[in-house]
Amino acid sequence: MNTLSNIEKQKAKQIFDAETFKVSNVYGNNIIDEKDQIIVLPYLKELNNILLKYQSIPAYETKQPEIDKYAQALTCKVNSEYTINENIKRACINDFGIKIDDNFQLDVLSPIFLYPNSNVRFYICILPLMEYDYEQVLPEEDKKQLMKSKNISVNINELNNVIFYELISRYVIDLFKQHYSLF
Repeated sequence: MNTLSNIEKQKAKQIFDAETFKVSNVYGNNIIDEKDQIIVLPYLKELNNILLKYQSIPAYETKQPEIDKYAQALTCKVNSEYTINENIKRACINDFGIKIDDNFQLDVLSPIFLYPNSNVRFYICILPLMEYDYEQVLPEEDKKQLMKSKNISVNINELNNVIFYELISRYVIDLFKQHYSLF
């Protein structure tokens, strides 16, 4: 009889390699190997607004061509050169022009997996910010136009009027609503 400690672990056999992901086979299962991601939902408390991305997502448009833009929480791939907290702060500067104070304590939830055939982990951070917790920074001129066209600010009183088609964004919004008793 074999004990669990005697069972040899099978190594992943890579079967496909793209720039953004790899596909490996482990125990007869195809596994998508991607970089971990952060999901950030800034909540500007004095303004009672959350910040979202509003952009075209070509993969979704193949199934729903009638929708040209989607609202979603900020999602970025984790850069392994930085900590999760540093990745979150960098994403806020790059995508929203918000520089978070160095003394601000980020509350990042334990990472979650989205589905069994992918090893990508999602680090979720709902970011309740007071005016003294951040400062607006001016992005470089080329990023300024990009930010204007892809960012929206939604008052939480209007949040029920926004439809989220992406599962992870819907989950983060539900966490936000639950935390602030908005159901």
